[in-house]
Amino acid sequence: MKHMVRYVVIAAILAGLWGCQKSDGQGRDADKSEPKAVALITPELSNFEFEGQRWAYEDGIAARVGEGDLHDLWVKGQYGDFILELEYKLASKSNSGILIRCTDKADWINTALEIQLHETGDGTVHGQSAGIYDCMSPDFIEVAHLEATVNEAVTNIPLVLNQDTALSNAATVKIVKMYNNFQTVERNGKIIPYEGSDTGWNPALYVSVKNDGAEEMVLLEGDKPVASDKGNCTLVFRTEKRIADKDVPTPADQWHTMKVKAKDNMIEVWSNGRKVLTMDLNAWTQAGWNPQGTKNKYNVALKDMPRHGYIGLQDHGLPVWFRNVKLTVLDGS
Repeated sequence: MKHMVRYVVIAAILAGLWGCQKSDGQGRDADKSEPKAVALITPELSNFEFEGQRWAYEDGIAARVGEGDLHDLWVKGQYGDFILELEYKLASKSNSGILIRCTDKADWINTALEIQLHETGDGTVHGQSAGIYDCMSPDFIEVAHLEATVNEAVTNIPLVLNQDTALSNAATVKIVKMYNNFQTVERNGKIIPYEGSDTGWNPALYVSVKNDGAEEMVLLEGDKPVASDKGNCTLVFRTEKRIADKDVPTPADQWHTMKVKAKDNMIEVWSNGRKVLTMDLNAWTQAGWNPQGTKNKYNVALKDMPRHGYIGLQDHGLPVWFRNVKLTVLDGS
């Protein structure tokens, strides 16, 4: 099946995207050592498939026009591992998204992942711009660090997951979980922490403290100091700044950039040049649930969903514009 997918991808690059960039006359650039970015927007929008009259070419831009039925804009072919780069602009109160690895265009809601495009967010737990809709919120922490005090000596600990930091000869600290907006939820009779909606600002860390092999799990919220008997230390998670107030990183009527990289189980997203999300699909092991404890809409575990499919730009009924849309097919697709 993997070989068949590779042949589909190659055929799409050679046939469906033939009008995107100049080549050496053989359908691909002469230098095949590095994957090449292919510009998708042409005056005829010939590298896309869509129904109706809802999309039009306007001076290098694919624009959603008119009113009425919704018709998403789909890139020709199917893709597994790729990098998609684009610029987008939204009208006020508009909404769109980047649909990836869709296996059924008529049912993309249940068969694709959506990277949300929005001027703020739609009010749902994981509906912020640059988030994976219904699954994972973006990370817009600007300045944050962990302090550990042992015998009056202060150590700043990097915010790196699962990396041990020595505090003394016997004591170590390891960050095992970060929360941008710490909340709790009751699930199966237990109160568990989870990453809530990013419309608020209540970060927290879940930290492992070890001393002579004995381990203690500590939850740190904001600047509240927490004493740990196991490490004979006091831990403080300090947060100083966030990138935008009230979850507004992409205002309407301005051009913004988005980059999405899909490589096997890993999905990465950059918003306006900043990496804001890393998602490991292998962590989504249960249908209907995200690993951070929130629910999602999918009736299968995301780790079991196909890792290839269609790429689409969502028509949500209001004006949206796309330009400089470029697709790089990665080896192994």
